[in-house]
Amino acid sequence: NLPPGKTGWPVLGETLAFTSSPEKFVHDRMNMHSSDIFKTCIAGERMAVLCGPSANKFIFSNETKLFNPWWPRSVSQALLFAKNAGKISSFLEEDHSFLKLDSMQNYVPIMDSMAKDHVDTKWSNFDEVKVHPLAKEFTFALACRIFINCGNPNRVRDLMVPFFAVAEGIMSAPVNFPGTPFRGAVKGGKIIKQRLLEIINERKMEIAEKGIVNLGFQDLLSMLLVSSLEDGKFFSPEEIANKIIGYLIASFYTTSTAITFVLNHLAEYPHVYDKVLEEQVEIAKSKEAGEMLKWADVQKMKYTWNAVCESMRLEPPAQGAFKEVLTDFNFAGFNIPKGWKVHSQTTSNGY
Repeated sequence: NLPPGKTGWPVLGETLAFTSSPEKFVHDRMNMHSSDIFKTCIAGERMAVLCGPSANKFIFSNETKLFNPWWPRSVSQALLFAKNAGKISSFLEEDHSFLKLDSMQNYVPIMDSMAKDHVDTKWSNFDEVKVHPLAKEFTFALACRIFINCGNPNRVRDLMVPFFAVAEGIMSAPVNFPGTPFRGAVKGGKIIKQRLLEIINERKMEIAEKGIVNLGFQDLLSMLLVSSLEDGKFFSPEEIANKIIGYLIASFYTTSTAITFVLNHLAEYPHVYDKVLEEQVEIAKSKEAGEMLKWADVQKMKYTWNAVCESMRLEPPAQGAFKEVLTDFNFAGFNIPKGWKVHSQTTSNGY
């Protein structure tokens, strides 16, 4: 008793329809088949799309019991090193001090400095700008700075160009023919892996010569190189590269999308923009010339944060999650077989 729905074309499935407009894709099929669940084929995989708040609660309540995180083949084959590629999400859940609030607070001045430089060079001198491309560029550069302490513009660009090629094919059908998005993702992935390994090996030598304490800035890469697992073993360069790639993917889409929609909503609601500007000006007045923002300043941005949260409620930056089914289960009266993939669409919660 499989869920209702269609699987589309051979190999391609309904990938093109999904990637062109995920929200419309889900809502159309909720109306056509079921408001709770329907089947499809995306990125070459048979998939059940679970809809609504109860579906999201069900999926996240059964993490590791019924589901494992899943990467499309366009990511796992093109971007990740094969060794331990399937374990990347479990690595991401480890409690590294890098992710603790105390550590994250130290990055506020860096974020402030990079944001100012970005606005000065990419925004201030232009009458019109395209927000989303610039938001993606800024987000990737910031991630490179914080995750691998790479601030050299040329080196960031060397990573960004192939990464964007992978991003274009991240949900494409796994058809490795010239001209296809998947082929572009494969080519871009090879370049990223090679350049990340070069950076990892350089940092490894730097730590061996100077010691991590004398490096100054404590980024994710440096911490991974000196952190050991429960069995006392250290991460291999390939495992570290996979982990960094996972962070880059996770931060890239959500952050750049959130920035884009926040600016869009501020333009649509001038009264909100005026209050956000007023709050930011007050904080700026309390700073000395050239002084960077600190965590204490961010905590004063209460109205700004409320505006950001409302923007993310209206336009969720994360469209949904993909999981792999570990064992057969039943949802809304339909059976989902082991090996299928499931997708939960954030925008279906309020539909």
